[in-house]
Amino acid sequence: MWGLGVVLLAAVGVLGLKAFRTYRYQAAVLHPAPSSAVVPEELKDPRLRDVTLTTPRGLEIRGWYIPPTRGSAIVFLHGSPSTRLDLAREAAALSRHGHGVLLIDMPGHGESQGPPTWGAEHRAALESALDFLSHQPDVDASRIGVFGFSMGCAVAVRVAAGDQRIAALALAGAYTRLEDQLRYEFRSWGPVTYLPAIAANRDAGLPVDELRNEDYVPHLSPRPVLYIAGTADQAVPPSMAERLYALSGEPRELYLVQGAGHGHYADAGGDAYLAKVCAFFDKALAPHA
Repeated sequence: MWGLGVVLLAAVGVLGLKAFRTYRYQAAVLHPAPSSAVVPEELKDPRLRDVTLTTPRGLEIRGWYIPPTRGSAIVFLHGSPSTRLDLAREAAALSRHGHGVLLIDMPGHGESQGPPTWGAEHRAALESALDFLSHQPDVDASRIGVFGFSMGCAVAVRVAAGDQRIAALALAGAYTRLEDQLRYEFRSWGPVTYLPAIAANRDAGLPVDELRNEDYVPHLSPRPVLYIAGTADQAVPPSMAERLYALSGEPRELYLVQGAGHGHYADAGGDAYLAKVCAFFDKALAPHA
């Protein structure tokens, strides 16, 4: 009997340690350290300039901007806990196609101020980016798109559901609901790992119950949407992109990048992936007939 008690006590200790480590890991991810970014080789362009946007609450949002040659422009929203560098290859390809590109660090990430809570300040950052592009002399304000990745998708769909300035969206690595995403990503030990992960997100100030992309994607139509997912994604399964696709109205597309994980789609998909992204925005943001 004494031996059984020791075994049970040891098991509880192991489970408790695993839960603690999961919570600590996720808490650290949600509080990224400030960092600066160097313009990558593929984005180097004599027209590129640093920009600083200011949200209504006075937060400074840092980014890079390359103006268009065809009148259209695209805002790029990275994932967590990353920076504007997340989507540099996609931005470079679209810039070569003549689209304007605006890459920003979201609040609390990279060089931008603010809390990294995926909420109101993140939406304000995107709205400030739309304001900026709408006032650029080379941009047709009716032809502005958004490319979001992971966290950036949650911001993009929430704003786009109520802001018609967004004419088209590419959503890569988008989850259905944040809580379901965390249950999947931290599924290895069942509730021992996914419950602490969810708790860490709540304690960090993320509005977990509001981060439900599936509630907003039905309101995007008739604007074109491209869903992108990696077939080897261990954080957001492709089935979530398929679910969002099913909930969306036309026109919509679903593109699965074979062998891609969560992000770095250009590494796995190569030129075919970049061509697909460019073809989508070339059509979705074409001049009005």
